[in-house]
Amino acid sequence: MRYLLLAVFFLLTQVISSATGQDTATSTEQAQSNSSAKVLIGFRIKSWHTAHINDAAKAKEHIAALKMLGCEVKVNEHSGHQDIQTQTVLWKLLALESEEQARGWINWLKSSGFEVLRSTAVKANEPQKAAGEAVQYRLATWKAQHIQQPHEAAEALVIYQALGCETKKSQHSGHTDIQVFCPEWRSVDFPNHEAAHAWQDYLTRAGFETKHQH
Repeated sequence: MRYLLLAVFFLLTQVISSATGQDTATSTEQAQSNSSAKVLIGFRIKSWHTAHINDAAKAKEHIAALKMLGCEVKVNEHSGHQDIQTQTVLWKLLALESEEQARGWINWLKSSGFEVLRSTAVKANEPQKAAGEAVQYRLATWKAQHIQQPHEAAEALVIYQALGCETKKSQHSGHTDIQVFCPEWRSVDFPNHEAAHAWQDYLTRAGFETKHQH
């Protein structure tokens, strides 16, 4: 059933990659222009992760999904099963049509070893969640960042869009200016205390107000 759902998602999903290459600028600009109509998820798998799959058909579908997402993939066959290794060091963006698709992809990504960024709006008087570690954040005024390396600028755009922020990009004098705006409080859940604190530090350094719920 999981792989049937994936096949359906492939037909309905627009995948936008933050990987370096000649399509990077076009992809991030498309994400910026289309993000208001999409449900956005950030994902990466920074270190090589191995999946052991015995069923040949499921292994083929798993490999196809990883390649569709723009991941590096290595495949080794031995002892009647396949070892499928994957990584994507830079954050990438997945633009989906509905919350139902988002839930399916988040479950698949997490079960496949990926880190996931899924931002939600903070509602007034919303009760604290019982599980996970949440970081809340906002950026009440536009703030500019000057980034020298193109791949770092592309990844920054992906991260801020996955966090539900408005973004603008301009290039001049050999560097990229990224402008970010997030006037309403938003929240992201993380799997543990260390990850939550690392992201809180990242956002604080970028000029955001932050709150950490745990």
